Amino acid sequence: MAEAEPAEPAETANPAALPAAEPAEPAETAEPAEPAETVSVKLAQVRKSMKLLGVPEELLPQSVPRGSGSYSIKHPQHQAAVQVLHARRVYFLTCDRNGAKPPKQTMSWAKYDGPKMAWDVAKQALAW
Repeated sequence: MAEAEPAEPAETANPAALPAAEPAEPAETAEPAEPAETVSVKLAQVRKSMKLLGVPEELLPQSVPRGSGSYSIKHPQHQAAVQVLHARRVYFLTCDRNGAKPPKQTMSWAKYDGPKMAWDVAKQALAW
């Protein structure tokens, strides 16, 4: 009696006969968008905490900051920009109205007796 050859497993029998694997869906890296009311509540909380610190109205964030220690504000009509580093209690002057780097870039709230006075000095340096 002739022995039958053992059948090959389906995985190795004929690769061309196997169904093509479907491409994997790319993993979504973007976080889902938060509801508008959640964002507005967060923004209101951040603005309130900045007001309590004494940050002038014109330097309050217009959107929820990404990080927890700083945010940037740009002048609406020219190139002047400042970073509000509230965790360090300083303003970092990034560029003046002409886009040039100011000679003194860090305005400490402690040195100028609070955020309001430091901003007054920073505005002069930036020609805000």
